[in-house]
Amino acid sequence: MSSLPDLHIVTYDIRGQLVKTGKAKPTRQTGIVTQTHLLLKGLADILPKLSLSITRTGTQDTLKYELLTPEGQTVSVQGIHSRFPELHDATGRLDKTLVKKYYEDEIDNPHNPVYPRMAARYITAIEQGSSDNLLLQNANSIVRVLKAEELDLTNRIRRIDWSRLSIIGVIHDVEGYQRRLRYIKERLAHTRMHVRLVAISEFVRQQLEAIGMPMEHVFKIPNGLDIQDFDLRLQEATAQNLFAGIQQRNNLPASGKMILVVARRVEHKGHLDVIRAIKILQES
Repeated sequence: MSSLPDLHIVTYDIRGQLVKTGKAKPTRQTGIVTQTHLLLKGLADILPKLSLSITRTGTQDTLKYELLTPEGQTVSVQGIHSRFPELHDATGRLDKTLVKKYYEDEIDNPHNPVYPRMAARYITAIEQGSSDNLLLQNANSIVRVLKAEELDLTNRIRRIDWSRLSIIGVIHDVEGYQRRLRYIKERLAHTRMHVRLVAISEFVRQQLEAIGMPMEHVFKIPNGLDIQDFDLRLQEATAQNLFAGIQQRNNLPASGKMILVVARRVEHKGHLDVIRAIKILQES
């Protein structure tokens, strides 16, 4: 860490105002983006002089520009282009089956054409990020940085001194990531980087332990929620009559209560528990 602290965050997207034009940047809004801005808010309070660079993943926009975040930081933003023809069907649409094939099922296949090209792009992004401290906001980015190190050292490119890098990688999901997580586990025994993993829940921590992840690398930090921001967004949704639209799309009756479950539709998120709870309430 230099005398002026710096951090390179690799995340899905970021909100803000373009410094050059003053216009709002279009944003692909997801839960990870929300968590990124909660992090930025905390960093602005604790480390107001922190020098920040942001790499957006899964975008075709690779231009570098300055952005003013809602939290008041001016950050340098770049993108990693992740469009590969192998991941798209004959019509050019992203095919989830092919994504799973190349990113998950064939992660260890030496002839996998996607990972070497992705790793090369991450090497460039790490160089341009100009920080030895990386925060990687999901398991895919962790895998790709480890693949970048593996590619760089195997091919004797040595563009980066990997031993200087400190990595904090956030694990949000385990379902569908088993081979990627095992790759991370195996690379931890060989990487020159200083790597720490953050499990966002006790469930994720237990799953990492179950696959044999070395737990000295793992810390549990539960996801936070900005209650005021959530209430504000709920008020905005109500004012825009968005819930009426949800009722119409799902053929729900106009009258009666609607229960909002803020979670993806995967088993461990407990949607079935909510349905069973409603049944119990109806019968009581």
